[in-house]
Amino acid sequence: SPLERGWGEVNSMEINNIFNKTIIIKNCVVIISENLLKNEALKSIAKSNILVTIQFTLIGLLIWGSVSFKLSVLSLVLISISFLLAVWAVVSMKESKLRISPIPAKEARMVINGPYRFIRHPMYTSIIFGMIGLLTIHFSVIRLIMFLALIVVLIIKLNWEEKMLLEKFSGYKDYRERTNKLIPYIY
Repeated sequence: SPLERGWGEVNSMEINNIFNKTIIIKNCVVIISENLLKNEALKSIAKSNILVTIQFTLIGLLIWGSVSFKLSVLSLVLISISFLLAVWAVVSMKESKLRISPIPAKEARMVINGPYRFIRHPMYTSIIFGMIGLLTIHFSVIRLIMFLALIVVLIIKLNWEEKMLLEKFSGYKDYRERTNKLIPYIY
């Protein structure tokens, strides 16, 4: 299995198997959210929990697959940038409620200082930089697929989160127009 080989080379049958399991999970999520959860608040909580669980599972697998810790200069720089950006974002959020859920807390306040002056989702940017750093330690096709899946989950989360932030904060629309999502001056 790919786990026993340290996420090294995998054959197309293993990739297809992982893809099929992902589709089964997605279909289960759709069935649960559309048929069993009629309450909108419960749907939001379920969606949030599923996205966060997938996000942290992928992060954990990417970290676990990097146990060799043969750090190159590039991996060290990327992981350091990731760590510093995460700390800066957390310190900047001291006035608001820090949450891993994309659903804003009722008592949350809009944060536009620190890295939030330049990008709206510095914690997601931090995760991306850190995971790229881990990919440079030990690259494989399966780890690249997991990283790309993580990017998809983060983009789904941030787009959904932004819809809720637009509803919650009257100044969010203006803030959104003058900042980028993840990368200053680019995206």
